[in-house]
Amino acid sequence: MAATMDWTRCASASRNTAMRNSNCLAIAPTATIANIIGVSASIEPTYQNLYVKSNLSGEFTVVNEYLVRDLKKLACGTK
Repeated sequence: MAATMDWTRCASASRNTAMRNSNCLAIAPTATIANIIGVSASIEPTYQNLYVKSNLSGEFTVVNEYLVRDLKKLACGTK
């Protein structure tokens, strides 16, 4: 006999108290919008420290913010 799960209770609780994952994490619809608001355009990790992205709107210089943060810490001698 196959076991089944009753999702009715979970679904009703979610309607009142839960938040959808899409409200917490979403991939930016385009790389340009992602660059403007300062997020990654995909789920892939950042692998370049500095690059220029060109499109019809112009050129965007993109800097790895984690590298900048770490270099500032090194320069100031903080952890």
